[in-house]
Amino acid sequence: MALRKKNDPDAPIIDPKIFRTFFRNVSERTFLLFARKDLEKFIRHGDYSEDKEQIIGSLRYFPGRGRGDFGLAGPVVGAPAAVIALEFLVALGSKEVVCFGSCG
Repeated sequence: MALRKKNDPDAPIIDPKIFRTFFRNVSERTFLLFARKDLEKFIRHGDYSEDKEQIIGSLRYFPGRGRGDFGLAGPVVGAPAAVIALEFLVALGSKEVVCFGSCG
């Protein structure tokens, strides 16, 4: 595990890039969904394969089918979980993340 080096105050305490060892198929474009039902609809109607599902912590992730396709990630509940998921996705290679959900 990559921990902060003693003499480098700018280094992360835990570097999320270590997860690249386990998750290599993260799309550059990702939908981050907040509700389980929305995630299930995207999976079903977008023809995503549950065989390629990856689990990142408590986050379900489905890679896009090809170059330029969106991956799917979720569900996340609350701002802290959304920020952690976003940090993982960016560290693993997502460059564009679109959040989709509702509140109230």
